[in-house]
Amino acid sequence: MISGKTLSLEELKGKLVILDLWFKACAPCQKQMLSLQALHEKYSADKVMIVGVNTIDDPRKDRLALFLKNRLITMPSVYQGDSIQALYKVHGSPALFVIDKQGTIIYTASGYSPTLVEEVDQLLAKKLRQ
Repeated sequence: MISGKTLSLEELKGKLVILDLWFKACAPCQKQMLSLQALHEKYSADKVMIVGVNTIDDPRKDRLALFLKNRLITMPSVYQGDSIQALYKVHGSPALFVIDKQGTIIYTASGYSPTLVEEVDQLLAKKLRQ
């Protein structure tokens, strides 16, 4: 879902945040995105926020919105995310960051792994119990 609003990490403090950096032409990115959608549906948005960040292609909001809609992706997504990619020094896709409630990066992953979402799910469950 692309709302057109600006999203800042400062606004998300107090929540666990997952940033998933991807681009449309990346097949592993799409696999990871679909798996993260399941986590988005599992966790309450007031505790866990999963944000997809489109980094390379299709800076046009309407094309990206259609791409996400066709894949039933409802988690918040950011377009024109190349500045976020540079800020986090990402050089490959997909890239994933888990940020704790205080705003500290507690987990990173570069590249696709079939077990990644399971690992992130376990980390989220652990952090939510603390």
